[in-house]
Order: sequence, then structure tokens, then C-alpha cells
Amino acid sequence: MTTCREVLKSAYRRSGVNAHGKDLDQIQSTVGLEILQDMLINGVGGGLFGRLTRYIHDSATAYTVATDQIHIHDIRGSGIILPTRILAPDGDYRLPYPGAVIIWTDILLGKVHTYVYNQSSHVWQELEALTLTAECPFTPAKTKAIKDWLAVEVADEIGMPPDPIRVRKGAAGRLAIATNYGTEEIKGGVSYF
Repeated sequence: MTTCREVLKSAYRRSGVNAHGKDLDQIQSTVGLEILQDMLINGVGGGLFGRLTRYIHDSATAYTVATDQIHIHDIRGSGIILPTRILAPDGDYRLPYPGAVIIWTDILLGKVHTYVYNQSSHVWQELEALTLTAECPFTPAKTKAIKDWLAVEVADEIGMPPDPIRVRKGAAGRLAIATNYGTEEIKGGVSYF
């Protein structure tokens, strides 16, 4: 898998800010990671990665959540258990799909946690806690689309007009993500989780 540092380095190169082979400086790393996190969190919350169903819980006990859901808690002390297996319609268990999403909101604490399932390492990654050395939790096809999208965002952040071809590639990348283009497994229904 690709690390967030590699995604940022590619985006800065694609935007024309850095030459090929040039490493990121400290400011580019910090600002780029913030842009990447905002981009992904806003994309997930906005439905770019699939439709999410809202659930409001008022239980103070922990419970196992399902994918494709936004969980809203209004009782202090409640928590979630991220699923490692999903019960399929045929009665067998399977792993969560790559890029499956869970958003957990604790109203009382004012915290939102956005989790994406990274199937290559079989872990849920929290987007708000991404680091430069963390794996980008999406499939290779989605990671490529994210690089093009991020290149446009990086150029915009520094006040550099993005290349029109890069703008088109960024828009095509967002469309590929929204339509789930390039995934290994076709998912039925209105949601791809």
C-alpha cells in the first residue's frame, strides 16, 4: 500500500509545485496532510465514498457497529466496537469491503471519528488521526484518484492556478470514487459497503 507521505509527494509533483524526486519540506508535509484529511473527511461525510445511514444511540453500553453508517451518541460513556467480520446475506461471514466507512459522533464530547477499512492490513484507520507514515486506507484505484484530486487542492492552497488537465483529472478522480470505479468486488444495492 501507499503511505500518506507518498500520496502527498505525488500530489505536490502532479500540481507542479515540486520537481520529480524532490522530497517534501516540513511545511508541505504539515499543510498537505491537513488538506488530505479535510478532503477525505469532507468527501466521506458528503457521501462521495457511498451513502451512509444515520443511527442515533442512547445506550451507555458499547456495541458492534455495521459499515455504511453514521453513529451519533448522546449518552456519555457509550462506545463502539469496529467490526472485523460482516454477516453476508448468504449467512457466511466476510471481511468489511475495502474503503467501508463508519462515522462515530459523540455529541457530548463534541468529537467525530471517521473510520475507513484498510483491507490490505485488515484494520480500521481513523482519518482524523492519519500520519505521514500511515497507509492511505483506500484501494490502489481510489488512491490514484485521490492523488489527482489532492494535486488540485494543493495548487489552490498555495495560490497557484492548477493546470486545466490536472483539474479534469481531479474531477475524473472524484467521479471514479463516487461511482466505485476500479474496485475488485462489485457490490449490490445502493451502497457499496
